[in-house]
Amino acid sequence: MEAGRNYGWPTVEGLCSSPAEQSFCAANNVREPLVVWTPTLAVAGLTYYDSPAIPEWRGSLLLATLKASKLVQLWLNAAGDAVTGQQDFLTGFGRLRALCVSPAGRVYVATSNGNDRILTLENRASVLSTKSAANNAALAIWPNPARQTVAVRLPAAPASATTATIHDALGRVVRTAEFAPRQTEVSLNLMGLRAGVYVVQVRSAAGQYARRLVVE
Repeated sequence: MEAGRNYGWPTVEGLCSSPAEQSFCAANNVREPLVVWTPTLAVAGLTYYDSPAIPEWRGSLLLATLKASKLVQLWLNAAGDAVTGQQDFLTGFGRLRALCVSPAGRVYVATSNGNDRILTLENRASVLSTKSAANNAALAIWPNPARQTVAVRLPAAPASATTATIHDALGRVVRTAEFAPRQTEVSLNLMGLRAGVYVVQVRSAAGQYARRLVVE
């Protein structure tokens, strides 16, 4: 998403292709989509995959589709502003409703066919599993369960600014806090969050950390 841009709908459907659409796009600073499909795929879930756990997917967009009934990988260029290719997966599981990525790089895809289930995609040869377990154990969060605030402490002071995030069950970032250089502890405000299970995640030059958090 680009601030201040017009994305066309409902005047423009997809690319600025007809004369009327081209005129509207020129006058309204329209940002065309990176990719379009005809017929449509009925995209129901979208995420950016940035984990080294599955190297072939890193730096790609992953899409769950209902009508097309497949998981679509869109390769991006180095700048992340153009699609350079596409590959399809999970073509035999019917309609795919949603997807999310865990801190360990696993991809969870929910089907939508009446007998709904969750499919897990992972690279079992990835070294993240052992390394992540050690890192996760080193990250301290308290209290847990928590209600109003939660404290997050790193095992070592980061050399540069580092971000702590809280993710909900769909992988969405719901809270963010910054560690300043050499700061080992931050507090995150939980007010307004629904009771449930969340994931606290920290990415620093020293590694990636994640711990489960229960909000009451």
